[in-house]
Order: sequence, then structure tokens, then C-alpha cells
Amino acid sequence: MMRWCTLSAFLLVVISLAPVTTEAQSQTATVTGKVTRHGRAPERLMVRVGSNYGYTDVAGRYRLRGVPFGRRTIEVVRGNSVLLSESVDVNQQVVQRTLVLP
Repeated sequence: MMRWCTLSAFLLVVISLAPVTTEAQSQTATVTGKVTRHGRAPERLMVRVGSNYGYTDVAGRYRLRGVPFGRRTIEVVRGNSVLLSESVDVNQQVVQRTLVLP
């Protein structure tokens, strides 16, 4: 009986230390797309959504992984200047968004 109690206590400790994944934590997406300006693709611009950011490549493409679901703001930045700011609904695993600079 004592051995069963020890085993039960051990299992209770192991289960309580297991990582808990909530639905909010697991619902993240990849936001991907292209930045254009006057039909051309500017490169090395920062694209950010919250704390997630990346840079455009030579074709103007970008990819941001791990963006939490919800209504977010996506920004295109060069240096300290925000060139474009738009709302985006992140509500599926992959969200594609073309960003056209003025």
C-alpha cells in the first residue's frame, strides 16, 4: 500500500510539472506577402507586427512567424520612419498580405 501511495504522489508531481499549452498560446500564424512601391519591390525594409519583425528581400517578399491571432497592426518601417501602417486580421495559420507603399 505504501508503494502505491508513493507512486501516486510521484505521478501527481510529474503531471503538475508538465507544460500547459493554452489555446491562445498555440494560435499563432505566419504573416507573409510582398511590399511594393510604384510597381517595384523595395528591399531591406522592416515589416513588423507587434514584436515579430522581418525584412523584405530583393523581390519585396517578407515572412513573419509566430504572430498571435487577433486584430493586429502591420507596419513597414525604414529607419525610424513608419512608411505604412494597416490593420490585419490574423485568424488562420497563414495570412497573406500585399502592402502597397504610397
